[in-house]
Amino acid sequence: MSIHTRLSVIIIGKNEENHIKRCIQSVIKATFNLKGTQIIYVDSASTDRTIEIVKKFPITIIGLKPDWDLSPAAGRYIGYLNSRGEYLFFIDGDSLVYHEWLIHGIHFLEKNQDVSAVAGYVHEIFLGPDGSIRGFLHDRYNQGNEPLQTVTLGGIAMYRRSILETVGPFNPYIPVDEERELAMRIRKTGTKLFRIPQSMAITYGPERESLVEIIRRTRTRLYYFGCTLKYCQQQGMGRQYLKERLGFVTTFIVSTIAFLFIVLSAILTGRFILLIFFLFVLMALFVLIKKGDLCTIFTSLLKRNFMSWLTIYSYLKTRIHEVDEYPSDVIVYKSVDNSMEELH
Repeated sequence: MSIHTRLSVIIIGKNEENHIKRCIQSVIKATFNLKGTQIIYVDSASTDRTIEIVKKFPITIIGLKPDWDLSPAAGRYIGYLNSRGEYLFFIDGDSLVYHEWLIHGIHFLEKNQDVSAVAGYVHEIFLGPDGSIRGFLHDRYNQGNEPLQTVTLGGIAMYRRSILETVGPFNPYIPVDEERELAMRIRKTGTKLFRIPQSMAITYGPERESLVEIIRRTRTRLYYFGCTLKYCQQQGMGRQYLKERLGFVTTFIVSTIAFLFIVLSAILTGRFILLIFFLFVLMALFVLIKKGDLCTIFTSLLKRNFMSWLTIYSYLKTRIHEVDEYPSDVIVYKSVDNSMEELH
């Protein structure tokens, strides 16, 4: 007789040898008192020791192939296809889950049938290139001390399986902001997404405003918001996505047009240097007031430029694919004891 799978925990990762052990250990501890738990690790073609480390744990290990279109959404999609749980908890391999949160999440969904997905406090530990701790951010989403209905959840969250069967899972072809695209589909059904005042996870990584992180996100398509916009348009949610997420692009385009107008006027009037200097001072003052220092001004302007240009570029480049076109013939790795996949 098969055991009912109440919860599937889906961990995704790529080259996470420095974090994955801590992540899996936290998940195993958090599921200790939950009967019928399935733990799946989905690897995105790691080239370091990640798989070697994960094999030491009694969990299911599957891998995406290097020539596939790889993204966090693809890992979550494949994890969903290979899961059986009534509830699905997605977590990144560079994070850890608090020991009691999974119980809180399940209980909240059981008591609130009009809520389709739930998350909690996410805290961040910022690491330097050498792995040293550079800072800490409490409550990344500023959710407060009461249950809060929200428009989207981050990459770490718990979903009812039934809602994903209704609206569809994560879209594996969306390289960034896939959580918001899914959340928008869920909200169209009239159900809710909530954050509850319980610590859920800690993530480890570089500061988002650092030059290293900006370059990494540029290389890994994490500024390809235009791709997400195109898929949202396919679902009739394009205008809504523009309003919710892409205000910075609109601002950038307007600013660029204004800049070109000033340049043209300067050339025609012979006051080019004066006007350009004036424009730069205005931009610098605006950012300085918001951010507070010259280094932040530079990285903020650089980030916004990359995000805006890559959003436009990715929108023009994206060709729509159906979700079920994504390959599913995954690589299956054998852990120390695959028979222990059902841990409890």
